[in-house]
Order: sequence, then structure tokens, then C-alpha cells
Amino acid sequence: RGSECGSRTGRTLAAAPCARVGTHGRPFGGAAAALMMAARRDRPRADEFLCVLGAGFGRTGTNSLQLALNRLGYNCYHMNQVYRRSSVAQATKGDAEREWHVCKWRDALTGRVRYTPEHWRQLFAGYDATVDWPSTAVFDELFAANPSARVVLTV
Repeated sequence: RGSECGSRTGRTLAAAPCARVGTHGRPFGGAAAALMMAARRDRPRADEFLCVLGAGFGRTGTNSLQLALNRLGYNCYHMNQVYRRSSVAQATKGDAEREWHVCKWRDALTGRVRYTPEHWRQLFAGYDATVDWPSTAVFDELFAANPSARVVLTV
């Protein structure tokens, strides 16, 4: 099962010291070091849809983490995707579909709809990693649906 997300020995990418030197002459550390050491590109298991779950709130380096995950080959979902997807929908689709993505998150966060793993799969279609709000608000549900996902906590 080498191509699956995570492993039985450790799903969490903990901050770890690293002797490698970054492009600016400074050593890598923290989440960057953990990501560099875990640069293996995973695929989700057949019954899962996310490989990496960010557990940190905004303003804790989530945008940098998103960029790093994208560079490692993941397609990472971030709060800015909510705005981007609704703007793209507004420019390319009719009024009925324009607010689909924002409305789905509103339903999930207000409890109007009890999301199942299939709902989450649909919402995260095209993504295999997520960081930042609003996904951190439903971290427990996403982790329950993706128990093999690696978890990165930014603080």
C-alpha cells in the first residue's frame, strides 16, 4: 500500500529540524522541513478523496503551506479557492450555478445540511489536499472521511 496516503506509523507531519539549506541560505525548519522530508506524492485510497488535511487556522502560514503542497504535486484547496471558484462560476455560468460553491459551504457550516463523505467528495472534486478556513471548521468530519490523510498543523 505504498501509494496510499499516510502510513500506520505516522500520519502527522510534525515540525522537525532539518539540516538542508533553503534558497536564501537559511536552513529549512518547522512545517517546511516536514514537507521536504515527506515529499513523496501520494494518491488517496479508493474510498478516500484527500491525502493532506491542514488543521491550522488562517494567518498561520496556510497560504505558504498551500503553495508548498502545490509544488509537491498536490492540488490544494484554500480559502482563496472559495472566492476563485465563485468568481469563475459567475463569469462562465448562469445565475443558478453562480453561487453553488459558496452556498454549499454555507449549508455545511450552518448545519442546514448534514454532510456525508459523498457530499465532501463532491465539494472537494479536483483537490487532494486542503488547508485554511473553511475546511478547518469541519476538520473532524474530513478526517473521519479520510482517516489515512496526513495532517499538518500550522500555528
